[in-house]
Amino acid sequence: MKSFGKVAHPIRCGALLVAGLLVGAVTYPAAAGQSADKQSSGLDQLVGSWQLKTEVSVGDGTTMQGAGRLDVHPILDGRGIRLHERQNPLVEGRPEYTEVTILFLGRDGTSLQGSSINSLGNRKQLDGEFSGNAATMEQTGQMFGGRPGRNRVIWSDISVEGFSLRLDRYDESTSSWHEGIYTFVATRAE
Repeated sequence: MKSFGKVAHPIRCGALLVAGLLVGAVTYPAAAGQSADKQSSGLDQLVGSWQLKTEVSVGDGTTMQGAGRLDVHPILDGRGIRLHERQNPLVEGRPEYTEVTILFLGRDGTSLQGSSINSLGNRKQLDGEFSGNAATMEQTGQMFGGRPGRNRVIWSDISVEGFSLRLDRYDESTSSWHEGIYTFVATRAE
């Protein structure tokens, strides 16, 4: 058996693997009387390129601010989207943070399911609901340090001009949510 050595781009390989698995799992026709365009209308507003202003809670009560970019592309005839988030390093000398997420809108037009992988190698599953100009999802899987965990992701004020995102972390030891450990405000890139 031939060895190919170290994979040069694990994020791309992981994202392609996830996309391949999800494509096979969700290749269904639109619900009766509902076109693919109607089915994905809420996600359509997210398609495009976005400039991000980010804020990360460090844990000791301080926050760090940064910037990044989010590119969102439709997939599977509009039944889903691929998000590619890139964050400039918050600490000098650290590499850029990258995350690729694939989300699918369910047959009912409101449920969301997906998967993500980031440049740290963490893999997460997402499950939630899209309603009006907002989406709430629960994210489970590998968090920082490879530890299993649970996050709540809330997208709000979604429009063609911009939207906001807030990530809350669930603390198993206290059975409570730590709100806003990561936030961003997205504005349409020109």
